[in-house]
Amino acid sequence: MRRFVVLLLLLIAPLSAGAADPVTVGVLAPRGQEQALAEWGPTMAHLRRSLPDHHFELRPLALEELEAAVADAQVDFVITSPGQYVLLGAPHELSWLATLRSPLTGSSREARGSVLLVRADSPFLHPADLRGRPVGAVHPRGFGGYLLLVPKLRELGIEPEAAYRLRFLGYPIDRLLYRLQEGAVDAVIAPACLLEQMSAEGLVVRERFRSLLPDIALDGCLSNTPAYPNWSFAALPHVPEQLTRQVTLALLAQTEGGRSVWGAAISPAQIDMLYHDLRLHPLQPSLRAQIGQALQRYWPYVMLALLLAVIGLLHYLWLQRLALRRSRQLAAAQLRLREREQELAEAQRWSLLGELAAGLAHERNQPLAAIRHYAEGCALRLQQQDPAHALLPILQRIDQEAARGAAVIQKTRQWLQAQPPRLETLDIAALLRDLTEMQRPQLARQGIELRLELPATPLPGRGYRLGLEQVLVNLIHNSAQAYQARGKTGRIVVSAEARGGAIVIRVRDAAGGFSPERLREPFAPFRSTRAGGLGMGLLICQRLMQAQGGRLELANADGGAEVSLSLPTGEHREQGIRHRSSG
Repeated sequence: MRRFVVLLLLLIAPLSAGAADPVTVGVLAPRGQEQALAEWGPTMAHLRRSLPDHHFELRPLALEELEAAVADAQVDFVITSPGQYVLLGAPHELSWLATLRSPLTGSSREARGSVLLVRADSPFLHPADLRGRPVGAVHPRGFGGYLLLVPKLRELGIEPEAAYRLRFLGYPIDRLLYRLQEGAVDAVIAPACLLEQMSAEGLVVRERFRSLLPDIALDGCLSNTPAYPNWSFAALPHVPEQLTRQVTLALLAQTEGGRSVWGAAISPAQIDMLYHDLRLHPLQPSLRAQIGQALQRYWPYVMLALLLAVIGLLHYLWLQRLALRRSRQLAAAQLRLREREQELAEAQRWSLLGELAAGLAHERNQPLAAIRHYAEGCALRLQQQDPAHALLPILQRIDQEAARGAAVIQKTRQWLQAQPPRLETLDIAALLRDLTEMQRPQLARQGIELRLELPATPLPGRGYRLGLEQVLVNLIHNSAQAYQARGKTGRIVVSAEARGGAIVIRVRDAAGGFSPERLREPFAPFRSTRAGGLGMGLLICQRLMQAQGGRLELANADGGAEVSLSLPTGEHREQGIRHRSSG
């Protein structure tokens, strides 16, 4: 009822003002226009009674609206919070006339604070619990809420802009508690006494909210911050000095319930300090301006520091370049040393192999020669007794195989001693038939099928028969051992064809193929995937093919290994060894 009467008086007053001079008073309206008119209506009525020659009109404004109205001189006086007391006062040369007194304590100095509120049933017990949660506030420059609580949160190690999902809800400030009550936010930073005022007005229930920080008593309200001065009344610089003095005297004379409503203007020192700490003071130079001033004042030292920094940077870059060059030289020297060590080790291995081959040749040639002599002697005696004796072909085969073994030993010895073999024209098809026929029975006992695929056309090639046979036997045995290692049986296919002036012989299996390491370094010595192996088989095969002017290639195909041998035809000689890998 009281609010309705005040509003009615404010509406009727202009009709009786007559020719009175209009005076506009802008007021910050954090809770909306209606609330502002009701709250400040008695002050306007008192000024009209005290100064009947002037008609005082109250204009409720939001924060940005009040700042714009002061900047454009659209109002003559302002009633605002202590935060705007500082933000507007210095830039616009406002004259502060009086400060509102607290209705409970009568003090003008300790009347404003801020509180961090949550719902009473929320699980949050400390401001740190709200990290990453939505927290409501009125405005980033709202003095009676957000700005007052920032220093308190920073004392606890919490930077609100980084820790919280801040939501600035704007005016009227009543919506803070409404949004918190609805669950739209988990906490709000509200002006002190807002909860108590809305509870007294029946808008919210006090017990449904609680403070998240230790309380500091402030006029019977919850507060988490030190108390700051109350709202102030100020005049803009265009207002006549006489009117300013009259308004000041009228304000200081206003009473309500036997107490003074307004007191003398309070010093803004406490608020200045707060804004300086927050780096928001209007007279505080920006960081860019401070840097510019420092550069102008200390430019000789700055130039010296820059010169030293440039020299230091150049020196650092030179040292880095020198270190990089030396590290490259060291790496190259280490690489050369490793290569020499590898060459020496390989030479030592080959020397050892040469000695081993010479010893083996000496030790094996004697028993092989004895075998041949015994076989020849037996054959002569049997031939004298019975020229058609059944053992004569067998003895001849024994003599041939012994001669073959002696030739292999002699060839290996010649190869290790770098003695080039004597090449001859070979019937590759006949060689492959004889070889597969000899190997097939042994492989059949292991459950492995040996298949030979030859074209109808002749396949003349130039090479060394024993060397080529040694390579093929080694490759066939490798495939058979690969099947055994996997516990499988399968097929080994030996094929030959004429292609591009060369005879190409392939040995294929389906026993898993070569490992990536073997394909990268196919002929590295002393690397064997078979237990007890020396890792020399493929290397020896490679050298034997190279000595014949041919080449050897490794690949994986169709789930197995494929080894290709190439020999020149006729007088065509092809040198080199290539390595390829596919699927």
